[in-house]
Amino acid sequence: MNDKFIYLTYEEKKIKSKAFDSNRSLAIDMNPNHIAISIKDKDKIIFVQDFDLNKLTTMMSNEHNSSDSLRFKHLNNKLKHEIIQISKKIVEIALYYKVKDLFVEKLTGILNNKQNFGKSFNRKVHCFWKRNLFIDNLKKQCNLYSINFHEILPHYSSFIGN
Repeated sequence: MNDKFIYLTYEEKKIKSKAFDSNRSLAIDMNPNHIAISIKDKDKIIFVQDFDLNKLTTMMSNEHNSSDSLRFKHLNNKLKHEIIQISKKIVEIALYYKVKDLFVEKLTGILNNKQNFGKSFNRKVHCFWKRNLFIDNLKKQCNLYSINFHEILPHYSSFIGN
């Protein structure tokens, strides 16, 4: 504390830990247009949800103004806000279903491979996809609630049906 500011610190771990079901896991399949989740209990899928970002990312990719334009900044901020809200909602769902482990795709090597999927899709992947924002916020939320966060190869998260 000083004459201008009061500084607060906090522990990321919550004091109370939730009871988790050790057989339940949540897998996230993601791309620039959709984030899909599935919750699996042993061999049975008990919950599936898709978060659709296609309308927003398409509006951004069709925007022909510079990235300094007010319209583009508005859409970019809206996308960031939606991504953060989706990560919070996913953790909320995980807590409701008492999920112990959360699995997300590890796409670092794949995204560096400049494959030609078309100009529009490549632009969405390399310019608009807020993947790191999503992953970082999801890790933080999982840490807050003591949910185990795992990054796995992409074909394993897509396996359950997203």
